Amino acid sequence: MYRRAFDRATDVAMLLAEIAIVLMMVHVAFELAVRWLFNSGIAGTYEVVTYYYMVACAYFPLAYVTRGDGHISAQIFTQALPRRARPGPGNDPRRASSRSSVAYPPRSPARSTR
Repeated sequence: MYRRAFDRATDVAMLLAEIAIVLMMVHVAFELAVRWLFNSGIAGTYEVVTYYYMVACAYFPLAYVTRGDGHISAQIFTQALPRRARPGPGNDPRRASSRSSVAYPPRSPARSTR
């Protein structure tokens, strides 16, 4: 029950972010057209784009990305650990509590950047 509600809320937040992107493009394009045609801009465009559209574009999709495990992860610290202490398949530190008290997130398969 909660999963469906969370998925629905996540989809709505993503839709709001998409709408904010489109509105931001239209707003900025209209601002440029007015500035070019009439040599005068629209008051408050910078503030609206910065404080509203950009915030919506940055924060509304976070739950959607988290749900799909799409965050970029840097493994710079875990690669410096000894092999026994590294999280990974067959070496799950959450199962062996004597190794570490740190709970590591599940490791996703390596993604190619090429």
